[in-house]
Amino acid sequence: SISQLIARGKRNVIELRELIRRNMSTAKDLVLYFVDKDFDAEPKAGAFADIYVTRGYSIENELVSWPILEGFIRAHFDVADSDDEAALGEIKKMYDEALKLYFVATQHLNHAIYLCRRNAIKCLPGDTALSFVAIDWATPSVQPLYGSPEALLGMLSVESAEIDKVIEEMGREKGFGGLDPVMDWRGKYHFSFVRQFLIYVAGLRTKGSAPFKRAARIGIDPVHQGLMGAIAAVVPVPQCLRHFI
Repeated sequence: SISQLIARGKRNVIELRELIRRNMSTAKDLVLYFVDKDFDAEPKAGAFADIYVTRGYSIENELVSWPILEGFIRAHFDVADSDDEAALGEIKKMYDEALKLYFVATQHLNHAIYLCRRNAIKCLPGDTALSFVAIDWATPSVQPLYGSPEALLGMLSVESAEIDKVIEEMGREKGFGGLDPVMDWRGKYHFSFVRQFLIYVAGLRTKGSAPFKRAARIGIDPVHQGLMGAIAAVVPVPQCLRHFI
């Protein structure tokens, strides 16, 4: 028999693993553990035979690339003729440009969270980048909703006594600069960006607005809570996950 348990957090997963391994009645059970890498240094991928660590910050980071979103749009947004193909080309250009702007606009945000995590400083990043940036898809433009590092850290609920320390670290710390924005920055923010993009494109599709030349129904509303699972259906399984299994 096979069953799944969501442990609500990496720490809970690791603690559950220790409990199972220490309990004589469960120590020999076949249990596999899956955790997001996050900004944490441990555990490292491959360090434990029974723990899979995502190759990026989280599983959501696998959903950001255009080929994945193109596959989803083709499957659910009724791409059927040459006009739709041309529209899809224009949408790709918009997405690529908006994604670059999104990375620029969220660099300080991700850096601040990275430093808080690495220095055990409490912060509350939330699940959506839209709490920190405003997106205009038509332009496109992505603008931060904070005007200073102090304001940003306040939005992250960093305690006032720690703010100067984080700001100082942001000016001299170099580790964050070596991270890949697509795979190594906060995945829940990326997914909120992807969701808003698909909501925008869905609106164009259903209204027949440019670059589309006809209106059409969509198969899945991007607002739906099951969006991640629907996109995951067109995501190739990472080779490291195949190897782990």
